[in-house]
Amino acid sequence: MHKMRRKAWVFIFLLILLIIVFISNSLYFIVISSNEKTVRIPSFSNTFSIIFVHSSEKQPWEDIFEIKRGKLVLKTMKVASIGPGVPSSIEDGWKVEIKDGFIVYDKVDKEFEFLDIKLSKISPHYLKIGSKKINLVNVFKDNAVIRIRAGKLFN
Repeated sequence: MHKMRRKAWVFIFLLILLIIVFISNSLYFIVISSNEKTVRIPSFSNTFSIIFVHSSEKQPWEDIFEIKRGKLVLKTMKVASIGPGVPSSIEDGWKVEIKDGFIVYDKVDKEFEFLDIKLSKISPHYLKIGSKKINLVNVFKDNAVIRIRAGKLFN
């Protein structure tokens, strides 16, 4: 009986250890840095958006990303009109539809190690996680160059 208890405790310990390893490998921060500061935002979801008003079109855009294996994967682009920067052709596998007044490019699946963005109060950029929207110009400053990447939650 004593030997069975010991095996049960070893099994429970190994199971807990396995769960901790799994969680630590799948939870990330969104790390945003400039020359002056670094902000780490816990991502309780594996998706987030970058929303901005296009500087020449003056129309809102939204790029929706998923964090996969530490990479930023562009899944969906939502644009209000066709113009500079909008894809001029549809790549294999992409799905395109008009929804709620936006042209939605879905299944884009472009992978990035990081995103570099120059901020401007003229066309502010927002980070959206769930229902929370953060004005990145307010966090950093006008004309700041920032880098967005995924960082491990448990390093």
